[in-house]
This record gives sequence, structure tokens and C-alpha cells, in this order.
Amino acid sequence: MTPAVVEEKNIGVMKLCSYLPLFVFLMASVSLGASKIKVQPAVEQVLSVLLRGANSLHGALYKEDERRVKELIPQLSKAVDLALSLIHKNESQESRIHLEKLLETTKARLTDYQNFNENQSEKKQYYLREFYQQMTQIARSFDLDYKPKIFFCSKDRRAVWVQTGRKAQNPFNPAGNLKSCGVIMN
Repeated sequence: MTPAVVEEKNIGVMKLCSYLPLFVFLMASVSLGASKIKVQPAVEQVLSVLLRGANSLHGALYKEDERRVKELIPQLSKAVDLALSLIHKNESQESRIHLEKLLETTKARLTDYQNFNENQSEKKQYYLREFYQQMTQIARSFDLDYKPKIFFCSKDRRAVWVQTGRKAQNPFNPAGNLKSCGVIMN
């Protein structure tokens, strides 16, 4: 084989691999669509507050309102702490383990985001993407009163987020050509 043919095959494999996160996301959506985990009312209320906060953060990111983003991150972190304390008191083993892992990862990503300075915006965006992956898992896995829409943008790898409204507003690319890229996953 010539180097050009090998390179072309490598590019094809790389393109195929780039669709792997979408495939995993879609399979998770299908498998979790059957039934959602019920939680105690106090935990449900805090998780709903957390998802509402994630929706507010989405709006601030889309509007590129850095001041509002800086206000919301600590509030979200406090909501995660409250949820973690409540699940230890109120939840069964099955829901507690799953929710605890999601919330601990969420807390870690929010803390990581706060610890990076303005010059490291690419790394900060990575932590926000990870945060929204946890939020979509919570919205998909648990039976809550607050039901935001879950969006996915196939052109912006790993871009999943929660928001209200039916028009996609990509918070990771608000000024670019992908600002309205997104499909509703639920």
C-alpha cells in the first residue's frame, strides 16, 4: 500500500471513531428510557434545583455572561453538597450509589472549573462539558418533577447539555457556526 492509501484509511478510522461518543450516548438513552429511578421528595427537590441551576448556567454561557457564570458555579457546588448530604440520609442503596457517583463527579468538575484561571479557557470548557454530561445523566436516570430538554450536537464532539425550550442553543459555541447545532435527545 502506498502512504496516501494508508493515510486515507487512517482518516476513515478516525472519522468512524469520532462517532463513538454519539453511539454510546444514543445506546445509553435507549437503555435508560425504560424506567427512571425514584428518589425521596427532599432529594428530588434538590436535584431539580441543581438542574434548574444548570439551565441558568446554560443561559449565561450562551449569552457569554462571564459574571453570571462566576456567580452560578458556587451556587451549583452548594446544591451538589446539599444533595450529597441528603442522599446519605434518605436514599436506598441502589439509587444512592449511582447518584453519589454522579454528584461526586459533578462536584469535582465544578471545583476543577473554579481552580483554573482565565488563560486556561480550553481546560475550563472541558470541565463544563463534563459537568453537563453528569447533568444529562441525572435528568435521564432519575424521575424528577423538573424535566429539562437534553440536547446533543453531533458536529461539536462531546457537546451535551440541558436547557429549556425547543430551539438548540449550544453553550460551548455560542458565537460560532455551531450556536444552533443540537437535537433534542428526550
